[in-house]
Amino acid sequence: MLIELTAWAVAFALSGALLWAALEKLRAPTEFGETLRALGLPAPVRRAAVVAVPLAELAAAAGLLLVPGQVWPRALVLLLAAGFALAGVQGLRAAEPIACSCFGATGNATLGARQLYALPLWLAGVGALSLIGRDWTYRQGLALLAVLIAGLCGARAVRLARGTRAAIGDRQAVSEALEPHHSPIFTLSEERS
Repeated sequence: MLIELTAWAVAFALSGALLWAALEKLRAPTEFGETLRALGLPAPVRRAAVVAVPLAELAAAAGLLLVPGQVWPRALVLLLAAGFALAGVQGLRAAEPIACSCFGATGNATLGARQLYALPLWLAGVGALSLIGRDWTYRQGLALLAVLIAGLCGARAVRLARGTRAAIGDRQAVSEALEPHHSPIFTLSEERS
């Protein structure tokens, strides 16, 4: 029971990482396209990959929770992990650092060793998935997927709220800076003139 529960936690975590990465790439496709360009992919391959990679991540994320007993979600995760590691190798070999848009246009990370270090984790995660029993139902998978999506929406809402608060503060600061000063010191000097 504990082993299967651990395997489900791994499936949930892998699915969450893939779902977040896919949604971020779809939200900022230009940045992902720039990463692919810097990796040296030709324009036709790059245009296809900008759509295909996030769709593959979405499919793998859903498959890990909906049909974990089938081979294709795990094979897709392995294929994606190999692609991520290959991008890391290219990042290490590049003359200039290549911006990492693995999770969209967030942060200043570059492609390289992190993708290589993550490969054994992806492999271990896929290995743990083989411990999940075959008696899993779509209904259970849909429930987990709904919880995952709600959690990711909550995380996005928190980030949005922080950004909104910062923008409101910036707007107030600009408004105050542009308004004429009405302090008693300025009022007295204006009256004497």
